[in-house]
Amino acid sequence: MSFGQNVDFLSSTIWTEAKDVKVSGDYAYVTFFSGLGIFDISDLTEPELISTIGFQFNSLNMALSGNYLYIANEEAGLKVVDVTNPYIPSVTAQRPLNATAVDVSVYGSYAFVATLNSGMHIVDISGTLPMIVSVFDTPGEAWGVKAIGSYAYIADGDSLMIVDVFDPVNPFRVGAYRHASEAVRAHPRAISDVFAEQGIEGLVEIPAIGSSIASLIREYVRSGRISLHDRLVGEEPSQIGPPVPIMPSTLPRTAQQLSHSMTVSTKRQQAPTIQIEAIG
Repeated sequence: MSFGQNVDFLSSTIWTEAKDVKVSGDYAYVTFFSGLGIFDISDLTEPELISTIGFQFNSLNMALSGNYLYIANEEAGLKVVDVTNPYIPSVTAQRPLNATAVDVSVYGSYAFVATLNSGMHIVDISGTLPMIVSVFDTPGEAWGVKAIGSYAYIADGDSLMIVDVFDPVNPFRVGAYRHASEAVRAHPRAISDVFAEQGIEGLVEIPAIGSSIASLIREYVRSGRISLHDRLVGEEPSQIGPPVPIMPSTLPRTAQQLSHSMTVSTKRQQAPTIQIEAIG
């Protein structure tokens, strides 16, 4: 008796449970657990299935942008399908996320993917190979996401989370800097001391300070500047200069607490403001 070796999945012939639909012109694009089906709907009384692509993992929600479908393909991650010719769709790229992709929203050159316990993945789709630029962790399970303008709205467990994605590399929860500022102000120790002794791990243990804000505090403690702010106001420094010594005398109580730091105006045409004040 012999057994098959090096068997690869090709496609599925079982088409069940339609999950999502997008319509463009005379065509409807439908995800099933088994893959993607494309229908000619020029005759609304008799939609005709004209092509299919089978996937190994369940196909859930999707986004249509131009001639491309971006499909949340569970454990396979983000699937990109070219539907320029609806009769001959083709998978052009796949980005594994090491997470379960359940929903996706596309805005501009980025795909925002909801990945349950792994939060939201932001993927740069401007090139031929999609690249992960950041991951935003959420407290619950991210089941849905919608990106509009500078914000991503996430259906997370029992709540709605709004995330500022103006800089996709550094997403942050709206209001996060205000809460972090209050936590820094209330902390009994100088934040510079916490960073000097425990590094970034010590910073993220402080309530309201996540990894993104901790990285900004680290940058400020070391250099006296925050490059994200410089970039947003269009004043990228040509040379940052020597690091600021991490001394209590330099940063008296709270590492020159970011009292309203990185709070970007919702009117993006105006220069965002940042206020850094020393707390005595």
